Amino acid sequence: MDPIEIDGSILEGGGQILRNCVAYSVLSMRPIYIHSIRGNRKNPGLQLQHLTGILLAAQLSEAIVSGLEKNSLTLTFQPTRPQISMDKTNAGPKTYVAEISSAGACTLVLQLALPIVLYKATNLQIIVKGGTNVPLSPSVDYLQRVLFPTLSFAFSIPGVNLSVVKRGFMPAGGGELHVTGHTIQGRQGWKPCTILDKGQIVSYEAIFTGCCTQQFLSELTSQVSRRPQYVLLCEDLHIVAKHTSQSQLLLVARTDTGCIFGASALGGKYQNGEKLFRSAEKVLLKQLMGRSCVDEYLQDQLIVYMALAKGQSNVRTGPLTLHTRTAIHFAQVMTGAIFNIKRDEDKLDCDQSHESYVITCDPCTSGDI
Repeated sequence: MDPIEIDGSILEGGGQILRNCVAYSVLSMRPIYIHSIRGNRKNPGLQLQHLTGILLAAQLSEAIVSGLEKNSLTLTFQPTRPQISMDKTNAGPKTYVAEISSAGACTLVLQLALPIVLYKATNLQIIVKGGTNVPLSPSVDYLQRVLFPTLSFAFSIPGVNLSVVKRGFMPAGGGELHVTGHTIQGRQGWKPCTILDKGQIVSYEAIFTGCCTQQFLSELTSQVSRRPQYVLLCEDLHIVAKHTSQSQLLLVARTDTGCIFGASALGGKYQNGEKLFRSAEKVLLKQLMGRSCVDEYLQDQLIVYMALAKGQSNVRTGPLTLHTRTAIHFAQVMTGAIFNIKRDEDKLDCDQSHESYVITCDPCTSGDI
């Protein structure tokens, strides 16, 4: 079978193209050839996080891979194992370890691996080592409190068990995540989603983690106390003598229809807890404007699951991000799914940032997945 050729420089032109297309390749058993990898980045080519994710996918599917080296601009990936089986020599789960050896994002490795695990694996555990709360990626807290609950309520995907053994921040990394999930064989339990009714906000949480001074924590606590709707949760928190970059705040809002919104800020950019809270709050309030049922960071992460569902999915979003448009393009290329985007004409807003759209996905019923 000839490989599907992928241009890694178009649209968003980053690592998302690589992660999504490799996942689709494993699920469909179709080989791919990617060129111009991360062509829109200042440092194009494969970096440690990408190498780790691809190597994990190759181990899961016993793939034949070429181009798997740092800074490589091309990759050929050909999976050979259609089903990921359990370890017959051990009653426990078969374990795969993916170590980034830097502060590269563990969550982006999971972004590649999770659809594979949910769709094909049985009795399996993945250990990922690297950065758990780092820039330019969803934090492990976002996965636990926004992505995974949304997959559960919207797609009826059983809960993913993700435990944080150790957190990893910039620049050292060193974090460790353990992930197990309930397998969905084929499309038997993967129902399409309908996320169209935003509903009313019923709860807010502020999750703070990492290292900070007592003064920094007091400033943050003061901000939360002025907003009685918030519940402050401090997780894996360590008080230190001097200000450090190793902390993160995640704000989460939940609605009465099951929608979940998240916004975060890393502590290193801010010299006091008040500025940290206000920064994250500003982002969250922006996400909550208009009729959108998902935040802008969840948009593109749902596209893979919409393309793999067993029927038509519909999600109301805000203005589509470039990441979302990229995810849609390659979902269509790799799976044959048909996506349509319709602007909500009945609720037009003079401020375009508040406009809403409905993304509809009709999966390909005759494809290889």
